[in-house]
Amino acid sequence: MLWIVVAIGLVLIALVVVRNMRTAAALTRKLAAQAIDLGESEQQYRLLFEHNPNPMWVYDDSTRAFLAVNEAAIERYGYTREEFLSMTRHDLRVESGTGVSRGIKTPANITADDRGWNGRHLKKDGSVIDVVVTSRAIVFDGHKACLALALDVTDQKRAEEALRQSEQRTRVIIDNALDAVVSMDSSGVITDWSAQAEKMFGWSRAEAVGRQMSYTIIPARYRDAHDKGLKKFLNTGEGPVLNKRIEITALNRDGLEFPIELTISPAQLGGRWTFSAFIRDLTEQRKAAEALKLGEQRYRQLFEDTPIGLYRSTPDGQFIDVNPAMVAMLGYWNRETLLTTPAPSLYVDPQDRRRWSAQRPGEVRVLDLDVRMRKADGKVIWVRDTTIVKRGPDGAALLYEGVLEDITARVEAEQAVQASERRLIQILEAAPLGIMVSDKKGHPILMNAAARAIFGKGLAEGANLVDLSEIYQAYVAGTDELYPPERMPLLKALTGETTAVDDMEIHRDNRVISLHVQGAPVLDNERKVAGAVIGFFDTTEKRSLEAQLRQSSKMEAVGQLAGGVAHDFNNLLTVIMSYSAMLLDQLNPGDPIHDDMQEIAGAADRAAGLTRQLLAFSRQQVMQPRVININDIIVDMEKMLRRVIGEDVELLTALDPAIAEISADPGQLEQVLMNLVVNARDAMPAGGRLSISTSNSALSVESAAGSLHPPDGEYVMLAVSDTGTGMTREVQQRLFDPFFTTKLQGQGTGLGLSTVYGIVKQSGGEIYVYSEIEQGSTFKVYFPRFVETGEHRIHELTSKEVPRGSEAILLVEDDSNLRYLVARVLRGCGYTIYVAASGIEALAIAGDPTKSIDAVITDVVMPGMNGRELVEKLVEARPGIGFLFMSGYTDDDVLRRGVLHGETAFLQKPFTPDQLARKVRAVLDRATIDSVA
Repeated sequence: MLWIVVAIGLVLIALVVVRNMRTAAALTRKLAAQAIDLGESEQQYRLLFEHNPNPMWVYDDSTRAFLAVNEAAIERYGYTREEFLSMTRHDLRVESGTGVSRGIKTPANITADDRGWNGRHLKKDGSVIDVVVTSRAIVFDGHKACLALALDVTDQKRAEEALRQSEQRTRVIIDNALDAVVSMDSSGVITDWSAQAEKMFGWSRAEAVGRQMSYTIIPARYRDAHDKGLKKFLNTGEGPVLNKRIEITALNRDGLEFPIELTISPAQLGGRWTFSAFIRDLTEQRKAAEALKLGEQRYRQLFEDTPIGLYRSTPDGQFIDVNPAMVAMLGYWNRETLLTTPAPSLYVDPQDRRRWSAQRPGEVRVLDLDVRMRKADGKVIWVRDTTIVKRGPDGAALLYEGVLEDITARVEAEQAVQASERRLIQILEAAPLGIMVSDKKGHPILMNAAARAIFGKGLAEGANLVDLSEIYQAYVAGTDELYPPERMPLLKALTGETTAVDDMEIHRDNRVISLHVQGAPVLDNERKVAGAVIGFFDTTEKRSLEAQLRQSSKMEAVGQLAGGVAHDFNNLLTVIMSYSAMLLDQLNPGDPIHDDMQEIAGAADRAAGLTRQLLAFSRQQVMQPRVININDIIVDMEKMLRRVIGEDVELLTALDPAIAEISADPGQLEQVLMNLVVNARDAMPAGGRLSISTSNSALSVESAAGSLHPPDGEYVMLAVSDTGTGMTREVQQRLFDPFFTTKLQGQGTGLGLSTVYGIVKQSGGEIYVYSEIEQGSTFKVYFPRFVETGEHRIHELTSKEVPRGSEAILLVEDDSNLRYLVARVLRGCGYTIYVAASGIEALAIAGDPTKSIDAVITDVVMPGMNGRELVEKLVEARPGIGFLFMSGYTDDDVLRRGVLHGETAFLQKPFTPDQLARKVRAVLDRATIDSVA
């Protein structure tokens, strides 16, 4: 009866791990018939039972007691044959927890004697393995029994679980990414849709998956190009936008278009093309990490029949017999075709065959050798080859009997896990934002390149959460307080909370890096927190620009206040200076109060200088170039400069006594000198020496140094040198950029040197800087030398005469004291004066045809109608009328340009009666010349 057992065993092996039970049933009947024909080989198949590499046993159908076991069962489970024969089938089964046994549903065309079961078995050493057991009812020694074969599938389940966890981790990371990730198959159908895509486009994942990509997010005008590009790629493997970053317009669910940054990456999985699109919404410029690719590893079903192949071959590799499972596994049409194929030719790598052969000498069995084999159509599969060597009396190998188990799915699963992890690492490394991943205890385990660049170092392995602030020098913004661990997004993420903060700074390499930090938890299969992922956005430049804007607004407000104060103060000073001058003219030098009046006049003159500095600060002073001696400016400012630089800085001056004159605005020249001196002082925090020198210099394109590009000619050079810290080449290249500063936040606006540069250029000059680290700096300013003319000399010679006249003048001034003073001075010079307190009143006087008016003198800043608007109306009503503006400051840009280019007469407050009389005479003379011409 043993041949019955063997025949049924062959049928059993063909049914192991059945995936198509209907086909397997037909195969069972076929193999049973073949087994009956081979009944005469009972001894041969008894050996097949004993030496089968998979565990097999016979047990009593009623008591479930083991009646026989093969060598593989003894070896794999660890029990001796005697121990096995004293046990029942239930002693192997693990019935608790997830190991509850599960029966396999049997199709209708499988007889009641065919049984299948998958579950877990307990080995002698206490370990538990996952198995698939196939059994068949038989008659053994005259009793009803069952013949069973157990296949160990533990490794395969572990590989599947590892792949599932990897895909879940990838999904969590992609759903937490700031970029949208959309996947599409080769027909243009959406196969995946991330959480960010839901937010970005308004379609839920359930709604988007299965829709055509072109009709979901691509505007109508681009759809034809999209379809053509897809077809071209499928035909040629080339595409115009693949693997590139492009900016294009996308469409959301509401039909609104918006700009995006798009990267499309194709991949071939299972012989089919899939496309992953990484999409960043450019509307809010929220550039985020590139989204993780969602890679779904599809297991290819290689065969419809059993994955277990049986073969017999000669020592030289000629097949003697093969079973249908092996024929199907290797893709041959029939058994005869495979029998004529040499076994060595199936190996992809000849080294695998030699490695297999090297294990055979003296061995009865070669176990679990994993190799690659080529199918009939050229495809390669991974198999586990287990071979039994049949030897003759002399020990020579007579034939080989072996089992080929298809392990392609397991190997590809392992490779998919590794590939998925490699893709994840590559995406993280390429992301422009800093990303750090921690374990559930907060220990950093991964940090991408952007994060390493922010922190200036890599992972702090083994670091505790409370130490991270000190390790990475993380501080609360604007303080020296280390960032509290309890406020970190990392700690919040480990509690399952998604959060963000904007008040973190990194201090390193004498730099302060402002950060926006976001944190989110990473969950395991049970939705428990397994770690955290943290994103770091460098917001340093954004915050710097915001601070500069606030500082600029503050300076503008202070400047407006300073200008307003100077305006009112100038009116008072004009009255004081004028009355002082008139009293001095009436007093003899020997009069007892003459010296007192002289002191009053001097104090008023010095006060006028202070108002000029206020106006220079507020940049509301009208530029009025004059012929000046630069040495005089330096001498006048020297006392104030010494107060500015402090006692720990020594001030030295070397002024050329033969210095030439220049044409420049004295107030702006004072501002240039002040800014250069303050800059030098700040470069010497521990004190030092500051030198100011002047000299005449001849420059040409050939002789100019550095960045100087002067026209050929004679220049006056002003040099300011210090012994401070010096500047790097990079700092010097940006020195005159607006808002650029090397000072700490809140200690500088970055406008001082840019203002110097603008004034020098406006005056037709050049500026040159030379500096070395720890050696100090030198600023050299070159002003064009003034060439004196005969006209100018005559003016100087006759300037002591106070001019007079008899013309009629309209005076417009809102300040009553100043209005009375100017009218008194001009009437004393012989003029007829009409007085108005506002522009409206002045227009009424000018509208009287009986009044002859030769010129108008008006304040610039007045309530209601300002001076410029008044003059425009008067010139329109009385063409040819002369006009003179007077003011302490002006914010009228049109008037500023007119004064600068000599097109508009302007008298700067405060002024003296002498200055007023001369300016009025000049305006009237010019009007007379213009009317004659």
